[in-house]
Amino acid sequence: MEKGKKKERKINKRVLAGSLSILAALLFTFVFSPLYNRAVEEKCSVIRITKYVPEGKRLTEADIETVTIGKFNLASEVYTEKEAVIGKYAMADLMPGDYIVTGKVSEEPISANGYLWDLSDHRRAVSISVAGFAEGLSGKLEQGDIVSIVATEKRTEEADLLEERKQETTTYIPKELTYLEVLAVTASNGTDSDAQKIAQNNEYDDTNLLPASITVAVTEEQLIRLVALEENGSIHIALAYRGEDAASYLELQKSLLEES
Repeated sequence: MEKGKKKERKINKRVLAGSLSILAALLFTFVFSPLYNRAVEEKCSVIRITKYVPEGKRLTEADIETVTIGKFNLASEVYTEKEAVIGKYAMADLMPGDYIVTGKVSEEPISANGYLWDLSDHRRAVSISVAGFAEGLSGKLEQGDIVSIVATEKRTEEADLLEERKQETTTYIPKELTYLEVLAVTASNGTDSDAQKIAQNNEYDDTNLLPASITVAVTEEQLIRLVALEENGSIHIALAYRGEDAASYLELQKSLLEES
């Protein structure tokens, strides 16, 4: 009787184990396997590099493409929309086929002269020599300031053959150079200075405080006019505006250019 009960318990255990194995197989076949396959097959769009992009370059639409890949095991840091990438700066060299993740791009340029990456056919950069301390606003200019160019020219008046020609000095602000954006203030050693940062940190140094040139953003028309003035006359730089509304002054300058 005792042996019969033991044998019956063994059979019951085997039946239970077999049932559990069958249940596990059914769950895997009809539940887990479809879920896994669905996850593997699920697709999503990601942004990928199409050509070599050097470190520091600002990404444009020509540098990237949207591709569809499997979503399974895809890192959450991968960008999926072009709009979120265009205009950002490469934090390292990017190669064709690289997926763009958050650590590879930045909102801000990483190089000291990152402002030069924003140039185009309609936006150029030119440097103006600072002849003296006063001409460059005594070293107080900063990147992002809006300045006006004050030009002084010598003009010779026409006269009769018997009369001597007279020279007159004229000082004025050319309409096309009323509002210009300062891109950089550069010292004689070639480094860009930051007057505000130097003052805050008490890092006074003659080389840093005395600007040798000021770089401004210009159109082709402004570029030609500015270079001609620097060659044929003298230039003073006047601060027109400093603050968050600088774009409105650039729009006003655009209107002045369209009028001329």
